[in-house]
Amino acid sequence: TDVDELGLRHKNQACVWCGGIACDGQNKSKCLPFDYVMRGEGKAFQTFMAKASYSVATCKRPASSRPQVQQAEELTCLTPSEDRCFDLSDEASCVAHRAAG
Repeated sequence: TDVDELGLRHKNQACVWCGGIACDGQNKSKCLPFDYVMRGEGKAFQTFMAKASYSVATCKRPASSRPQVQQAEELTCLTPSEDRCFDLSDEASCVAHRAAG
């Protein structure tokens, strides 16, 4: 399934760069799947640490610099990350990938 037990998607999601800091304060990952980051606060982790400094991988410029949703056409050019973004440790790599599905 594409959805975990908390209702969060980990596959076919744009990677989110957390501004060079740990995204959720629970692990060292600076790059995580979009839905996990946007909807996981209070479910999968306590606090989204990069609310003021994150950027989202995308093929086309979103209407907002800090999007809260993503469209399927924004994922087509992104390279799949088999480790669902967790393995990406620099901004350039993170914003060029999506969590594989």
